[in-house]
Amino acid sequence: MDSTDYFLKEDTIVLKPLLLLYDGQNASLTTTTDSTGFYSIDSVIPGNYDIQFIRDGYLVSVRKYSMKIGDEIRDYALPKPLLNQVRLHLNYLSGNPRLSWKDHSFSIFTQYINDKGLPLDKIYTCRFNRINDQLSVESQMDNPMGNASYYFHFDKYFYLGTQWKLKRYQTDTLNELEEIPLADPVSGLTRVNNAFWSVYQTKLQYRGADASSVEREYPIPTGILKNLTFDGETFWTCNPIENLLFKVSQQGQVLGTYHPVDRSNPMLYLQPYDIDFSLNNNQLWMTDAEKKIVYSFPVPN
Repeated sequence: MDSTDYFLKEDTIVLKPLLLLYDGQNASLTTTTDSTGFYSIDSVIPGNYDIQFIRDGYLVSVRKYSMKIGDEIRDYALPKPLLNQVRLHLNYLSGNPRLSWKDHSFSIFTQYINDKGLPLDKIYTCRFNRINDQLSVESQMDNPMGNASYYFHFDKYFYLGTQWKLKRYQTDTLNELEEIPLADPVSGLTRVNNAFWSVYQTKLQYRGADASSVEREYPIPTGILKNLTFDGETFWTCNPIENLLFKVSQQGQVLGTYHPVDRSNPMLYLQPYDIDFSLNNNQLWMTDAEKKIVYSFPVPN
């Protein structure tokens, strides 16, 4: 489908082998999408592939796929462009910023360079003005966990964490309330009601009330996943290597695949670094991996 939700019919799909598990036909295989935007390819040898989606007038979209014996490549739809609504520059920051919404404001944590040239970790609480699309910093504080790889708010707490550790803090006092060792690693984690959810490698994971270990998981064949947020009904995660955002159900079904695009340069895909959904303005917010910019995207149905 394209950004208007019309199916892209008769698009060219090329399966290009990179490394095969045993000798066989190593030429690229080509097919086209049907009237619903889907396709299938038969007689594929197990190995590593690039799947190329080609349509005149569009950038070529490439997804990597590793196929084992007995696997099927199925139900892959052409990624749709997702155009931003808001574009906010963060020129005063260095490093790649992460963000987390809470009510009417959101926080950004990143590094800045002080007057002695030393990097210091800070968390900035910002107010977004929807009238003029401007961002103002209301307060700043030292980041209590400078090596955190994800960050989110829930209720009156905020959480910072790494692959193997999660910490809970009191929002108003910054007091550390709890440290949770993670027996199973994560690359993104969030909390929905009284349960923790995470992503790691190619799986969505349900952790329950205790974040330390996985209770059940759902394979998602979308490449290596990072970051996780919840829009009230479904999850959003991303594959930064392939510049893709995914809308995923709580049962692990991929409901939508999107390339984030800056409407000022629609021929260039953005590379997601961090994402967070705001229930206050009903938009998905994203920081770009290469630019000090925060984007927002209206969430498609």
